Amino acid sequence: MKEKKMNPKSKMFDEMFREWLATLTIHALSNMGNTKHRLVKYIWMIAFLASASYCCYLLINIFTIYFSYNVLLQIQLLKEPAIDFPAVTICNLNPFAKNKSLDFVNKLLDRFNLSDQPDRFKSDIDPIRISALIRNWIAYERVTTNESFHLDIGFDLDFMLIGCSFMRKPCRAADFFAVYSHSYTTCFTFNSTRPVSESGTDKSLRIELLIGDDNENRFVTNSGARVFVHDPRLTPDFSQDEGYDLATNYQTNIGLRRTLRFRLSEPYSDCVKNTSSPNSHGSHYYKSVFSKLGLNKYKQTSCLNLCMQDHIVRSCNCIDPSLPSLQNGSPICLDLAELACVASSHRSYFKSNQTCREQCPLECDGVEHAAFLTKSRYPTLYYTAYLINQMNIKRKFTLAPENISEVLIQKNVLSVNVFYEDLVTAYVREV
Repeated sequence: MKEKKMNPKSKMFDEMFREWLATLTIHALSNMGNTKHRLVKYIWMIAFLASASYCCYLLINIFTIYFSYNVLLQIQLLKEPAIDFPAVTICNLNPFAKNKSLDFVNKLLDRFNLSDQPDRFKSDIDPIRISALIRNWIAYERVTTNESFHLDIGFDLDFMLIGCSFMRKPCRAADFFAVYSHSYTTCFTFNSTRPVSESGTDKSLRIELLIGDDNENRFVTNSGARVFVHDPRLTPDFSQDEGYDLATNYQTNIGLRRTLRFRLSEPYSDCVKNTSSPNSHGSHYYKSVFSKLGLNKYKQTSCLNLCMQDHIVRSCNCIDPSLPSLQNGSPICLDLAELACVASSHRSYFKSNQTCREQCPLECDGVEHAAFLTKSRYPTLYYTAYLINQMNIKRKFTLAPENISEVLIQKNVLSVNVFYEDLVTAYVREV
């Protein structure tokens, strides 16, 4: 059988290809060119393809890891000579002072033919729903008649404050300023605006409060106070799960440790670095935190609340006054059916709020105060005997002075002690 002769040009290209393979530093390919045995060629080819595939796998992994923009956390603990004391906001869990709000509340109940007590002539509903209705009408009065209307309904600090000291120096009601809260009507913020250079339970802000006697606690299911520890430049977000409840007959000690957190912005995350600029993010809700709410520093929770409010307006055609709003023309939800709609809208929002998360980025940098709570009995029998003989305290009860007992005093007073456990600040940086 005659061998098939190779075309001269093909033979030339074949020889050139072999010579080129022989010069390669890729051993598998050069050995494929040098060997004359077909089986060996196949072995070298399989080895080359396996190596090339594994190399591609490693390269894909490397690029995947690189473009995932993972970060390392660098934690540094520094003992500071002095650190800023946080703002402390305190609220009475009972938002309605009975002697101030009785007429307003009774007129409101008559308007809707409601009662929190069994009454065959009125609709009997639970105190929680009545309390929500009253809060919304207080918000309505603030918008339509008097912006300070809440001060005429809630407890004032002159009534509640028994004693106050900051860094072992006396403080007074005038050192606090009133803040409106839909949930608590009127809250009071102490903002020292100066750093502290000492730590410990006796280098603290200590506040003693009378929260009103049991006869005052109408339409509320628990009594006491709620305290918020926050950045002095920001107001607490009363609509979120922030703050700590304070029980009567106890002193609550809140030991703080400060953390400064610094996150990397794009491409490592979607957080906002410059939270003082309305142009740091393009979303409508982000910009509205500055233009509509008038804040000079962005806060994600405020942005999310604006987005949640829009969701409620779309569902109920009225606004929830516990949240900030962009809908200037929309009415406040003021009847029980609208309140039920708001409650349903809150539930549906939390099931699917991804859109709001995308439009309301997290802050890259922030101050966090980790709190460690302990409790002790307050007041002692000795201190109770002292309080019961103070006429300025006796006059605050609805009972006659001779009917005020030690047990009544203990059931209606509380103390809170806010302090730094140490002056060590944790700096947490993404690198």
